[in-house]
Amino acid sequence: MSAEPLTRADVLTASEASALLGIPRSTLYELARRGALPARQIGRRWIFRRSLLDRATVPQTEPESWATSPAPTSSRAGLRLAADAPSPAARSARGA
Repeated sequence: MSAEPLTRADVLTASEASALLGIPRSTLYELARRGALPARQIGRRWIFRRSLLDRATVPQTEPESWATSPAPTSSRAGLRLAADAPSPAARSARGA
């Protein structure tokens, strides 16, 4: 079973990813460095796979996303990072 090759449309630059998420590039770089956003650094350049960014972010307009985090990570983007949601073990420990 071989993976399909990535196309240019599958990969975003930092500028494209920050525009897509509605956050400054400096914030995008910080989130990537911390591992809060899925990204790869190649030399000095960061690249982002569109499909992984889509899975890593949850629109705040989806009611089921409200229960996992009281405040969005970025009010400008209207998105909450999936990595910021509490783990299932943490939710069960506090009785949610």
